Amino acid sequence: AMKNLKEALGGKSCDEAEAAHVAALAACATNMRCFDSADWKAQIGFMAPFDSVVEELRAKMEVASKPKEEIEEEDTEGVDLYKGAFSLAYGTLTLLRDAKMHLKRERFYGLLGPNQCGKTTLMRAIVHEQLEGFPKRD
Repeated sequence: AMKNLKEALGGKSCDEAEAAHVAALAACATNMRCFDSADWKAQIGFMAPFDSVVEELRAKMEVASKPKEEIEEEDTEGVDLYKGAFSLAYGTLTLLRDAKMHLKRERFYGLLGPNQCGKTTLMRAIVHEQLEGFPKRD
């Protein structure tokens, strides 16, 4: 947060203690995933010289907080059994949303997760042929 704040300020001078405080507030707001522009102006960039750069700081922190897109290594060996994305719900509870899965024939896979996360529900959906695009047993 301090690095982004210093970049946003450019060459403007400011008190180091105030800058550290504003950077800490920005880091806390980022950790709480609070990126409302009005909140940042009222709570973080309420005094000079930070009031002129708070929007730029907010935008940088929001971009920095987004997880990097996972890059999958493409395994070209073997025949695809299933490659796709799906969502899975149990009643009104959404267990998986836009989950990606890539399975190959003649391979063994494990399914790991904490209790009550939907492992059995996923396996039942596969067995009962309820996953769209998943191959049938025959």
